[in-house]
Amino acid sequence: MEENNQNQEMNQNMESTSQISGEEKKLKNFSIASLVCGIVSVVTFCWWYISLPCAIVAIVLGSKSKGQKYSKAGKILGIIGIAIEVVLFIVGLVLGASLAFSIFSLAS
Repeated sequence: MEENNQNQEMNQNMESTSQISGEEKKLKNFSIASLVCGIVSVVTFCWWYISLPCAIVAIVLGSKSKGQKYSKAGKILGIIGIAIEVVLFIVGLVLGASLAFSIFSLAS
């Protein structure tokens, strides 16, 4: 009888550890995906239609996997990707406005 109780306790302990490790694996996968998406967003900064969604996904996955190994790096890279996109957008606006101004000044 004692052996049955011990076996049941061991089975319950093994099930709870497997559930915890499954959740930890999920968070670990989220943090690695966050890191990869952050790197992709920084590397592909010239193509906003690739970089911006990857940066947003990196920030979201990094927020979901708080405390994991790569989650902070993924969030930081996602933020850097968005910052680069904003800077490029502003530079594009300035260059476009200066080009338009020069064209209109030549025409008149």
